[in-house]
Amino acid sequence: MIPTKTRIAIALVGAALSVAAWTSSAAAAERVEVASRVTLAQADPFHGKVLSKKAACERGRTVEVYRVDPGPDGLYDRTTSDAQGRWAIPAGLPNGKFYAIAKQRSIDAPGKTLVCKRAVSPKIAF
Repeated sequence: MIPTKTRIAIALVGAALSVAAWTSSAAAAERVEVASRVTLAQADPFHGKVLSKKAACERGRTVEVYRVDPGPDGLYDRTTSDAQGRWAIPAGLPNGKFYAIAKQRSIDAPGKTLVCKRAVSPKIAF
């Protein structure tokens, strides 16, 4: 019969080895950065597209439209791109300069993390 202290020590060592193996496999995941581009066009609504060489980086991206203001720029609105990377935000009668930002997004897959890089459109006067 194995003494209780020995059993506890064996269990702790086994748990530590399991955690070390799990964290080393997670740390070994490849990080792949992918460039993106976002467009902004006017017509009611504001609309555009998130473009990338990887389709996964086009769909489901958070897109924010900002108005250029003195000081910090003001967030006009935000939305999410569809399966083809298209997005739209009601614009009303915008007046001023605006630009769109596609926020950075990470997509985890077995052995790989796809990082869809942030994209900013040119500023356009409406």
